[in-house]
Amino acid sequence: MTGSVPGVGRASIVTAARTIEQGLERLQIVRTSPDDPSIEKMPFDSSLSCLLRLAFSECRIVSLFTPGEDYPVLLATQPDRRVSFVTLGCKVNQYESQQIREGFLAQGFTEVPSDRPAEVVVINTCTVTGVSDKKSRQQIRGSMRRSPGARVLVTGCMANTDFERLEDMVGVGRVFRHADKDRLVQLFLEEEGFDAEVATPMGVRDFGGRHRVFVKIQDGCDLKCTYCIIPFVRGASRSRTLDELVAEIDAIHRRGYHEVVLTGIHIGLFGHDLGSRLELADLVEAILDRTELPRLRISSLDSNEVSTRLLALFASRPRLCGHLHLPLQSGCDATLRRMGRLYRSGDFLDCVAAARQARSDMAITTDLIVGFPGESEAEFDASLETVEAAGFSKIHLFPYGVRPGTPAEKLSHRIDPRVVRERKRRIEDLERRAALEFRQRFVGSDSEVLVEECDEAGQASGLTENFIKVSFSSLPDVIGQLVPVRLESARAFEMLGARR
Repeated sequence: MTGSVPGVGRASIVTAARTIEQGLERLQIVRTSPDDPSIEKMPFDSSLSCLLRLAFSECRIVSLFTPGEDYPVLLATQPDRRVSFVTLGCKVNQYESQQIREGFLAQGFTEVPSDRPAEVVVINTCTVTGVSDKKSRQQIRGSMRRSPGARVLVTGCMANTDFERLEDMVGVGRVFRHADKDRLVQLFLEEEGFDAEVATPMGVRDFGGRHRVFVKIQDGCDLKCTYCIIPFVRGASRSRTLDELVAEIDAIHRRGYHEVVLTGIHIGLFGHDLGSRLELADLVEAILDRTELPRLRISSLDSNEVSTRLLALFASRPRLCGHLHLPLQSGCDATLRRMGRLYRSGDFLDCVAAARQARSDMAITTDLIVGFPGESEAEFDASLETVEAAGFSKIHLFPYGVRPGTPAEKLSHRIDPRVVRERKRRIEDLERRAALEFRQRFVGSDSEVLVEECDEAGQASGLTENFIKVSFSSLPDVIGQLVPVRLESARAFEMLGARR
């Protein structure tokens, strides 16, 4: 081989050498003679740019040599343009990973599972806790082991809080802050030498095997909860436009999806930045009026943001799923004040009561932090009392962990881990009792289940509109469909049923 094409990147040359060592089984020879119409019948000197365009549209590795004939020979390999994705954290990260995924697929990349080798690995990190940071770093190192030599692209919240440290990690190809996340595919391709135009993502077309689709309606948060780093990472609340969201959700439904979950960093702030007095209820009403989507679900919403208009929609619109996720965090007012939360326990319970009055089958789920600094036994008992009064059908329970960079990091009176574990056990016992009591109310009733999986034994499972997991016997052709099911028996966190 007597020369390489000018302009080919170092990474491509290295990959070419590896390919040649493997025996040339993937190499192709393209003769650039006048008889080859793909070269536009141009002399070699003036067709070099054409060769490069052809190579980069079809190939990753390019070299030229002259075998003593009147025309040069292009030696190229069809690419292994595989990409994998690792997503940590919240529903917003999942949505944003899907936008990035669709950008790569539109450029001819093939997606492979995250446990398989790939040429490009995208890791969307989470930084909500110190444990999240640790998991993100573990995923980065694991990806390097699975795909040695891959371009590892890191984005997500940790890319904002720990940019320099991530950049310094051996094997990380590039780190993308939130400001560059929408252009990640474009910036990566430009760095690799590809001349490609990538449209800025305005929505998601599908959700890669999921049957309940998350749609991000806003980003950022204006609150300053003392334990949370996210407002410092994501910035102020920024809403997408109502018409854009309605169009996206209508298109999702037309492609065969039956449920959309509205998500964001703080969706109760939707519309507040748009200058048109919009609120979340306006968006919900518009989606229900202007699409035929069978199920619309609201994700996490603070109790003080559940408006009278929104409750009226729950009461009058059965397509709006009877499920509210209301983060309590603590049921003690003194603890809530130290957390910087904007409601008190009595207000929270009033919201729960109003929601159940609007919809008698309403499921209320929550987030709860145990062992926040200064949480005395009396404060915990008050919190436990609020939890019992609320009757949650599911609790996402978190032992408090110090998040560097937050005001809570400076709070004294840390709680002994043994005490935290005991408090966590007491909450879990209460949760199981309340969850079973909630599900027992529906034994003998009929409900539609959106099937999300079906195992080899023919056991299908999915969710009712009020967020009850149901398992029943069925063939796998029901995956992704709404199936009528008779609910026959209840467990703490699941019901068993029979297809009707």
